[in-house]
Amino acid sequence: MSVKNIGSEKLISLLKFHFNNCELPGIKAHIEFLPKFRKCYTKITYKEASVGVILLYDKELKLLLIQRAEDNSYHSGQIAFPGGRREKYDTNLLETAFREIKEEINIKKTQLEYITTLSTVYIPKSKYKVIPVVFFCNGNPKIKLNKKEVRIVYFVSISDLFKNKKQVNIKIGNSLKTVPAFVVNNLIIWGATAMIINELLYILSNFKNEN
Repeated sequence: MSVKNIGSEKLISLLKFHFNNCELPGIKAHIEFLPKFRKCYTKITYKEASVGVILLYDKELKLLLIQRAEDNSYHSGQIAFPGGRREKYDTNLLETAFREIKEEINIKKTQLEYITTLSTVYIPKSKYKVIPVVFFCNGNPKIKLNKKEVRIVYFVSISDLFKNKKQVNIKIGNSLKTVPAFVVNNLIIWGATAMIINELLYILSNFKNEN
């Protein structure tokens, strides 16, 4: 992946062209970060949800991630994307992503440029099927956290994610489990979030913006 310091409009145009001319790797990318202990549940009725996969440029291409608040939910305290379930008043899952991003970290719809949609990820534990929506964020976002849902925001270098795929031990319940993860600046990113990131990296692996 190669990104030069160019204007955001040109970078957005190039990203859209690149993403829309790539075949989504889907399960090929997901399976590399699928924990071995995770079972496949075929009879679950999944609820719809979407997350915002927000790219931005600050000397290099970066990805916005959040740490969820400690609230005893299934994904309490985990590194994740801003997002959540589709509500009845959301006209589609793109609008769900816009709404959740605004509610959780206060980035407005007008600051986000839609790039593409990635492959659906199924999360049996919380019974969600998640649509990842890729955006580019213009300018420096003025983050304001919804403390009930988000503990902190991180801006993680895409190049660092490429270099830091590891096997790590995490505590699940009362036992330690070995899972594939991205480990960047002491952040451990695993599960559905890692699966989504890996598909993103597959697509960005040959992205260049040279003329």
